[in-house]
Amino acid sequence: MKWRRRAGVIASAIPDGASVLDLGGGFCYLAKLLPGSRYASIDVEPWTDATIVGDLNGEAWPDAGRWEVIVAQGVIEYMTYAGEFLERIKKDAWPRSVLIATYRTGEPNGKRVNFMTFEELKLTMKATGWKVVFERALTSTERIFYCARA
Repeated sequence: MKWRRRAGVIASAIPDGASVLDLGGGFCYLAKLLPGSRYASIDVEPWTDATIVGDLNGEAWPDAGRWEVIVAQGVIEYMTYAGEFLERIKKDAWPRSVLIATYRTGEPNGKRVNFMTFEELKLTMKATGWKVVFERALTSTERIFYCARA
């Protein structure tokens, strides 16, 4: 399954014992790959006991505390205002927190609301105070971006 493969690639970049907030974490596949880490997920549905219910497109998110690693896998595509979403992550993050985000280009499907190119996403990240340290292609239409505060 593609989500499990993607979670495995992300987990390989997270230090043992790091605190991880998974935005739009769904069924929390990532948590299973980080046994020594403090983990929570914010999602619109209560998929697991680790899920804090909240609408990431909403004005106010639930207070989830501070985290060393913030993950946004497969969620930016569904953010009405991607720039505001990235700014909010930066505002709530510790100064040394990192952001690991995935983005998939492609056709309209379901609730997807934005269709940026990879370059447009990188410009949005830069404009909101995130520096792409490196990126990795998962497929021809999906990439992972490892970011630090600019």
